[in-house]
Amino acid sequence: MDVKADIDKILSLVGLDDAKSKQVSKFSLGMKQRLAIARGISHKPKMLLLDEPINGLDPVAIKDIRELFINIKKNGTTIILSSHILSEILQTAESIVIISNGNLQQLGSIDTLKEQHRDEIENYLIERMRG
Repeated sequence: MDVKADIDKILSLVGLDDAKSKQVSKFSLGMKQRLAIARGISHKPKMLLLDEPINGLDPVAIKDIRELFINIKKNGTTIILSSHILSEILQTAESIVIISNGNLQQLGSIDTLKEQHRDEIENYLIERMRG
């Protein structure tokens, strides 16, 4: 098993292949986010729990990470994603759970919600968040 090759591949997947020799203390917030994701996927987990994974990323990096999550999911990893960015959740998730003030407010399929609420889905979800 070539650990260095595996590390290089994972760093490339998250867009850090040019930062291998840079000290982590010198990383930007976005680079630290990418490194955290790399660490999370390095052992090919069955489940990945991510809290605000696109925080600090620029739009290009967000798109890249979104595509990475889709590929990880296709390879059998379940991803649980916590985020306040509804547009990202609506593009990435299959299911949604909304918890507000410690109470379950919404549980269901994103596709079903999109069908039911069409252009008003974000407003609907915001109302659910308010409880």
